[in-house]
Order: sequence, then structure tokens, then C-alpha cells
Amino acid sequence: MSIPIADQGPHTTIPIAAPHGFDHNGPGAALAAINATVRMSVAADDQWGTVADHLIAPGAARDAWAVNRVRLSITAPAADAPRICGYEMTRYTPQRADVSIVTRQRDNSLTANAASVVWSAGGDWQLQLPDPSAQTAPVTAIDTLPASMITLKGQC
Repeated sequence: MSIPIADQGPHTTIPIAAPHGFDHNGPGAALAAINATVRMSVAADDQWGTVADHLIAPGAARDAWAVNRVRLSITAPAADAPRICGYEMTRYTPQRADVSIVTRQRDNSLTANAASVVWSAGGDWQLQLPDPSAQTAPVTAIDTLPASMITLKGQC
């Protein structure tokens, strides 16, 4: 699956399963949100712990994700994966960014995935997973590419 990279990050590609080190600005936050969302979704059995440690903010939501992740097995790369088209920054502060990640699915439909990243004490953006008891689905179907979307070159 193609994951965008840019001058804003990732700056550290080791461990290979969890590249990290994104600039402390809007584009860095958006790239971190995309990177973490994709990597947690496709991490192989021997990689998901590393992904959680580097890319996902600690807390009850990460713990719940880990408990559920143990229940499934991913041993091969994602085949015929969706493509990330771009993103919209819906809210930005130096401590937190909310991003809508626009994806073209295999059937050519479009979705928007609401993702939030927080600036960690370690000096990087980490994905803040939704509260496990939240009733709102983070992924919604959309009809068209948003006019205000930041398009990622060669992705969609």
C-alpha cells in the first residue's frame, strides 16, 4: 500500500514497520495521521506492537485496539489496497490536529476517515484513537472529492 512521504516526514524510517518523526506543523500532522492510520490497519503480526509503541498515543483506546488486534492475524501484505487521495485539516493546534483522510476504495467509492493526532512528550505526532465506547464511526462514505482537500500527488 502506498503511503505518502514528504519533506515534513517521516524523518526516521527505523523501525521500518513504524516510520516516524514528522514536522510540528499542519502538513506534518496530516502525514503522521495518514501514516499511523494505514500502518495500524495493515501491520503484520510481528509488526503491530512496534506500530503501537511508535505511532499510537498511549491510553485506554490504544489498549483496547491491542486487545482486539491480538484476535486476528495478518501475515501477508495488503492486496489490492485502497488509495489515499488526500486530506482536509479540520482543526489544528500545536498540541492536536484533526484530519479527514480521503480514500478511494477498491470499488472506486470514496470514504473520509476522521483521525486525530496529538503532539507527544517525545516530540512527535501520535495517532489518538477514538474512545472505545464512542458511538460515531470514524469512516464515512462521501460522494465526491472535497473541494478543499489537499491532494497527494500520484495517490488517487
